[in-house]
Amino acid sequence: MPIFGLIQIIASRVIIGLIALFTAFGLGTVSNPPARSALEETTAPIIQEVAPVMEEVPILPDTVIPETPKMGGGTVIETEQKADTPPSPAIQEETTVTSTSPAPTAVSEIPLSFSYINTETAKALVNILCMQRAAGAVTPITGSGVVIDSRGIVITNAHVAQYFLLKDYPVKDGLECILRTGSPARAIYTAELLYLPPIWISLHAHDIVNTEPKGTGEHDYAFLRITGRTDPSASLPGTFPFVPFDINDIELEVGDDVLAAAYPAGFLSGITIQKDLYTVSSIATIAERFTFVENTVDLISIGGTVVSQGGSSGGAAVSDKNMLVGIIVTSTKADTTAERDLRAITLGHINRSLSQYANTTIDGLLFGDLTLKAKLFNLSTASALTKHLEEYLDRR
Repeated sequence: MPIFGLIQIIASRVIIGLIALFTAFGLGTVSNPPARSALEETTAPIIQEVAPVMEEVPILPDTVIPETPKMGGGTVIETEQKADTPPSPAIQEETTVTSTSPAPTAVSEIPLSFSYINTETAKALVNILCMQRAAGAVTPITGSGVVIDSRGIVITNAHVAQYFLLKDYPVKDGLECILRTGSPARAIYTAELLYLPPIWISLHAHDIVNTEPKGTGEHDYAFLRITGRTDPSASLPGTFPFVPFDINDIELEVGDDVLAAAYPAGFLSGITIQKDLYTVSSIATIAERFTFVENTVDLISIGGTVVSQGGSSGGAAVSDKNMLVGIIVTSTKADTTAERDLRAITLGHINRSLSQYANTTIDGLLFGDLTLKAKLFNLSTASALTKHLEEYLDRR
């Protein structure tokens, strides 16, 4: 066979293989959302739209930083917590995450003490801080995330992770997103997108310019892969502390206790967020269960706690078996944290969403070569998602 013909055959097979990989990993392009039926009342009342829990962080050195910046949930009142005062030791976890010798994460079939769960969760909690390098390009944000795999895979909200798509807007390296750990939070890891649902961008890209976006939390999740250290001379640990996850959300019952943990920043100034942001945790009780379709538990209400602040998006809801059962996504508006209703989407919802739109599951996404999967996502799907967001940013 002529050499040219052989090359053609090989090239064709490579292309077919890449297409198959794109399909397997759910790396599609942005498309119009499918027609959806009305939400039906099954396990709980129909979900209403509420404001995402996300904090805006002014970071320009020459900008006057307000003591109580605007946030997505309620009016800040100074009687709850002064702007430059760290949380009370009674409600904050002081465990600093180290990059070596991570402690094993226990999975139990019987209830564990929340003191133990709090300690283990704090080790896997991260703060996601996106700082702008190009003045006025994109509003900086701070959010939370949870490591769910020993290889350094972080789960968070799409409305937080979408800023990884804008790292080169409006100029190359115009926005930098890093992961911080510890209490207070300190910069330690770099990361990249592993997966973000195109369906969420299709439905919510317009909110990138909305100062008070609203949403139910449906499909509001994303996965990040830790890629390196912010200190180039430092090396990554062999394994990362993580919280195992549980997709069996039908067992979540009203009255069950969960640990809510995050990096809330609702009452802090931009400077304090950068220097003295602490983890905060609280035992919360499931008050209601909600569904996006029928016969599923997609969202849980965990009431009002000190965690009900901007910056908690992507934080953890951990069961008494030390399993991640939800990630914090929205909060209703109220004057105090106690009056707000904090809500978390379940890991079961995330698993069903992946199955519906990406032809995989959480376990399937985490299986195999994660470096290759992240590369494929960022080379194919991510560029289309970025363009979709930039369309709205350019209209400002």
